[in-house]
Amino acid sequence: MVNRIALIVTVFLFYLCPVQARDDIPAFVSFQQLDPESTKPAATFNFFLISSEMQIGKIKHFVEETPVGAYVTVGAERGFRGASMAPNTTNLFLMDIVPDIHRFNRINTELLKTPSREYYRHLRWEASYDEWAAHKQKVEKEFSKPVKLDRDDFQWWVKRVRDLESMQYPLPEILNRKGHWPYPIKFSKIRAKLLQIYTALEKSPDIKFTQKEFLTVLSREEIQAALQQANISTSLSEKEWDWWYSFGRNESMVCSKLWLKHPEQAIDLGAVLDYKSGNYLFDDKLYQRLHNLAVNNRITIIEIDLTDSKQILQVADFFKLNKIKIGVLDLNNLEFTGYLGEKNYQNILKALLSFGEKDSVLITMENYKDYACAQFQIYIGFTFENVRNWDPRFKLQTFIEKIPDEIYPVIDGKLYVGQEKP
Repeated sequence: MVNRIALIVTVFLFYLCPVQARDDIPAFVSFQQLDPESTKPAATFNFFLISSEMQIGKIKHFVEETPVGAYVTVGAERGFRGASMAPNTTNLFLMDIVPDIHRFNRINTELLKTPSREYYRHLRWEASYDEWAAHKQKVEKEFSKPVKLDRDDFQWWVKRVRDLESMQYPLPEILNRKGHWPYPIKFSKIRAKLLQIYTALEKSPDIKFTQKEFLTVLSREEIQAALQQANISTSLSEKEWDWWYSFGRNESMVCSKLWLKHPEQAIDLGAVLDYKSGNYLFDDKLYQRLHNLAVNNRITIIEIDLTDSKQILQVADFFKLNKIKIGVLDLNNLEFTGYLGEKNYQNILKALLSFGEKDSVLITMENYKDYACAQFQIYIGFTFENVRNWDPRFKLQTFIEKIPDEIYPVIDGKLYVGQEKP
């Protein structure tokens, strides 16, 4: 009788205390097994170290009550953002094939080991290499574990994260760092001054060029000659002239090209967007979640080609070996043909769904609108129970592509649960 009671208590405690992930999971795992002589590129698509998703905070209600488990995702900064919003996250797994993304994730993890969000921001944007070295030494002393930060990492970070002018899409990091977007404001002010000049020039009978030619075609010398001929002075400074010719009218720059055609879209998005929600750079609670994951070695970078079904199965074996449970599977918009495509996406789901509970959540994203030189997204979630009940013929890309444009704002944030049919 005693043994029977003991057995019942043991079984009860087993379900009360679920199996925990191992504590010795490495910080970097590679499943890449490409032929060394292969010329296959590391990435055949655009990638962003700093996510272009400025309102990723919209997924917060998806992840706030997900089961205890790992946050499994792809990419760089977006993974840190997502995991910070999920309070039940035990581990963060960042899967990707791109070396630069791995490097960002590794360096950011080391910087997150400072307990202060404000000092992290300093390390991210202003600190010298000597300050990085001091941070490295302090963390190594406190936790008795090596920190992988060297001078090459610092120089790479300065170029790829701090140098906004060389960044492929700088807007999100400009807002993170400055709290506003100065370029469209500068564009509008200088353009307004130029239009005043053109209005004055237009009264001269010798002026033969159009407003568009004045703003985008004429050289500075041609404009100066026209001003002298019409005896008109200008309120533009030398710096403003230089900026206009280098940036304002430079149509090789995506934003300038758009604003020249649609000047009403040259607005400071920092004044209208809620880009701080779900952003650990502005929230101590979210930052502390990431800090705790970092100092407890709960952030793992996975080098993987997600188009390789063998590597996907190896990830599943790795999760099984390390007793990983998945709370959130955030695969961005990888189902689309330009990224993985539906077949590879389904292979990932088949391999990983068994590691989650029925209330674990799959998150997908879709770009739906371009405005003011920014891209806007919608987010749709599915509980694992819902995914397991998908019709075998269901294709996520097809489902999203068939959503009418006018419905996008309505379906944004929808979480499909149980037996609901997408």
